[in-house]
Amino acid sequence: VEIGGKWDLNDALTLTAAIFDNERSNFRVASNEPGVPEQQLDGTSSVRGVALGAAGRIGERWSMFANYTY
Repeated sequence: VEIGGKWDLNDALTLTAAIFDNERSNFRVASNEPGVPEQQLDGTSSVRGVALGAAGRIGERWSMFANYTY
């Protein structure tokens, strides 16, 4: 699940933001047991966070891009 937005503040600056909650099943994990294949499809993974971004122009010939994800 992810939801976000994009805002064009003026011709020179664009801001983005998103929050997310990703879940995976059948994640490959090490078995750590002799005689069993090295990886099994029985793990799970969960990632939650926020992503922020900015893009804009600095003068006529310079552009700036910045992103942060937590």
